Amino acid sequence: MREKPAGEIIPKTNQVIVCRRPHGTAVDLCEQCACGMLMLEESVAVACVSSREIYRWVEAETVHFRETADGLLLICLNSLLKRMENGANETRNHPASTF
Repeated sequence: MREKPAGEIIPKTNQVIVCRRPHGTAVDLCEQCACGMLMLEESVAVACVSSREIYRWVEAETVHFRETADGLLLICLNSLLKRMENGANETRNHPASTF
């Protein structure tokens, strides 16, 4: 008699992301989902990827973003987290080319 396979164990984690900005700095909201926007350096730290990878995601429009009048790139936190969740599957299916 065959044994039933054990169920898959999926670890659940809670994340708290704190981005400190100078006093009086306004928080920009994403026009698509009303979530907070991060500066490029903050996005790199949250996603644990290079700025070049963030730029790739922006160019591929896989994250919500906008540029300020000063040329500052802002990334939507919500779409960044979703991209990170989906990124593991995409990397397995389509390995990135190396330089």
